[in-house]
Amino acid sequence: MINRIISLFYPDLFDLGDKDSKTHRYAKAVYFTGLVLGGFYLYKYNFEFHVSTYNWPMIFCLICGLVWPHLFKRSNSIQLIAGGIWFFWSALLLILLYSAGGLKAPGIFWMIAIPVTGATIYGDKGLISSSAGIFIYVYALRYLEIQQQIPMELQKIFNFDQEKYLNLITFSIYFLFIIRNFISSQNRLIETISTSRADTEGLLRILIHDVANPACIIRGNIDVMKAKYPELQTEKALERIDRSSGSIISILEKIRQMRALNDGKAKLVLGPVDVVSVIRNMILLNASRLEEKKIEVLIQADQKVVHVVGDEVILTTIVFNNLLTNAIKFSPENSKIVISIHKGSMNCVIKFRDYGIGIPKEILGSLFDVKKATSRKGTAGEVGTGYGLPLVKEYLRKMNVSISVETVEASNSNEQPSGSTFTLEIPLATEFHPLS
Repeated sequence: MINRIISLFYPDLFDLGDKDSKTHRYAKAVYFTGLVLGGFYLYKYNFEFHVSTYNWPMIFCLICGLVWPHLFKRSNSIQLIAGGIWFFWSALLLILLYSAGGLKAPGIFWMIAIPVTGATIYGDKGLISSSAGIFIYVYALRYLEIQQQIPMELQKIFNFDQEKYLNLITFSIYFLFIIRNFISSQNRLIETISTSRADTEGLLRILIHDVANPACIIRGNIDVMKAKYPELQTEKALERIDRSSGSIISILEKIRQMRALNDGKAKLVLGPVDVVSVIRNMILLNASRLEEKKIEVLIQADQKVVHVVGDEVILTTIVFNNLLTNAIKFSPENSKIVISIHKGSMNCVIKFRDYGIGIPKEILGSLFDVKKATSRKGTAGEVGTGYGLPLVKEYLRKMNVSISVETVEASNSNEQPSGSTFTLEIPLATEFHPLS
């Protein structure tokens, strides 16, 4: 019973949408300001001024303002709910001003709050429509004042100066909140723009640097072919062109995927994934790279089949593939890569362990940061984008999967083998862990 009473005055409409949005914050401000002031003056009118003439319209607006969020909660539109609250609280305010003397009411300046709040919720349309409504209301009050039809009984009962100061204090508090939230909104907007700018600069860095290099190689090898070198030289040139064009396609695809993630367009299809089978297939796809460097891949699995919760395509083509190709890239010839799969009580722990050159300390902390330059050449001169691991990290975050890295550089491997270990903890797909 207590919870129901509380929920009546604090509806779960505030759990809808982005809780940090401007509309969301102003909805709270309008809701509680109207509730407190409406209840306060309903009490004063009846128990201090002993005037009950305006009870029914005031109570009607209060009830409508309280019930509105519950009626339209299923719409999942914070704008619709905030707009309804604003409408009924505005009507309540106009009733109070009319009953307290019209244009001579001690709280007449509260009318400014109506177009300000309308602009916050509906933008220019809210500002224009509510300002027009206020203009008509003021004109109507002036007309009624000339006709001497404005009720003046309250003017004779309450202390005008006291009521004016009380309204001035509450109005100042309300507008301090409005100004504070406006400044906070601007700061958040600046922060968002700065982040977007940094992301864009990262994209330009990749496009200018990493795409330009393979493009120059392609152009140079075309010149070689045009010069009619011997057949062997032509074959080598074609091979370089093929690799360089593949590098460009890979770079552009990673940029496209990252932008899709940032824009919220990338969709995940979560379901049970047999990681042992997926990893075996992924190794087969990289067989040519492994053969080139004569690298052996060992799979150490507790069980033949281990199902986890994830997007099979993303895990295969982006997560596991990036981790394996990185391990190949930074491993010397005739080395090995160990992939261990351990099934725990709630999670599956997967480790990609290579015995390569390790990761320098200066870039270790920035491996998953798209804004930092972490790309470096592999043991056979392989080039990369520096975009793979940030993309892996972002997709894993969306799948509720953690990733960590341990490394020992080749120059510091006197006591233990050099290389890197990337560890994933993926939720198991069991009856105790329903898919979402």
